[in-house]
This record gives sequence, C-alpha cells and structure tokens, in this order.
Amino acid sequence: LEDPDTARSVKERLYTTDLLLLLSDRDLADLLREFTDSEVALFLKGKPEGLRARTLRAVSERRRGSISEEYAHLGPQPRKDVDEVTHSLLERLRALEEEGSILVPRQGERYI
Repeated sequence: LEDPDTARSVKERLYTTDLLLLLSDRDLADLLREFTDSEVALFLKGKPEGLRARTLRAVSERRRGSISEEYAHLGPQPRKDVDEVTHSLLERLRALEEEGSILVPRQGERYI
C-alpha cells in the first residue's frame, strides 16, 4: 500500500534546482517563459552563481537584461518567498516532463 504523502515527498525531492543545469537551453527557456521576469529574479536569489548564469543564458538578451535589472533591485527577500517561487518552478518542471513537453536528462540514462 502506497502512502500518497510519502510518494509526493519523494517525487518532490527528485526535482531539485540541479536538474535545471541539465536541461537544454530551449527546454529551460520554455519553462522560464511561464514565469514573469520578477518571479525568475526572485527564484535566482540565493542560488549558486552557476545556476544563475545558466538560467540567464537560456533566455533572450532582452529578457536577460530585464531579469538582471529586477534581480539588482530586489534587495533582501524573505526565504519563504524565494522557496515558494522555487517550488512553483520545480513543480511546473515536473508537470512539463510528465506531459512530455520537456526532457529532463537523468544520470545513467542514454538518449538517441
């Protein structure tokens, strides 16, 4: 018998921000397109430089400038707000993968 809360918890832990580093530029751009520049800037707060750079590299130059400007003006943000937008982004990633719109490469899997 499967406990739904445990299953959901395990599934959520499988989707971490590290997966964003593995997405193609196009898939990452498609995911980010569903979020406002303000939400993406908030998502980037407190994230490692590599993830911030990877995220900004996946969007258009114009959007990159807009997100960077938003980020620069954010100042300190409550952790819960950053965690909330991060959770929303990762949940959307999971949904897009489940519907087959995005390919999330997994370690040890081969694609052709």
